[in-house]
Amino acid sequence: MTTTITLPFPPSVNGVFRKHNGKRLSEGYLAWRDEAGWQLLAQRPKPIRGRVHVEIRLVAPDKKLRDGDNLLKAPLDLLVKHGVIEDDNNRFVRKTTVEWADEGAPCTITVRAAA
Repeated sequence: MTTTITLPFPPSVNGVFRKHNGKRLSEGYLAWRDEAGWQLLAQRPKPIRGRVHVEIRLVAPDKKLRDGDNLLKAPLDLLVKHGVIEDDNNRFVRKTTVEWADEGAPCTITVRAAA
């Protein structure tokens, strides 16, 4: 079983928290989470239970250098929040891949049931 969704370009994990130790979510992250959540719901992805592989394809909005691993948290948390995957811990997410592309949707996520 496979499901694919497209989302806005995710925020870096560095921009998720307003206070580092207090762990308050930043306004930018909350705005992204709301917009991305509406886009996800509109696409009606099928939930995938159990172990999964997650592929995240990103198209950078500009020429700024970015670390792909810093962009995983927001999309994975969104998948959990909306029940597309059960959890984003190592019990369920067995493989995560980040791919950079030159064109296409800002963020395309493909979730596949793991063997």
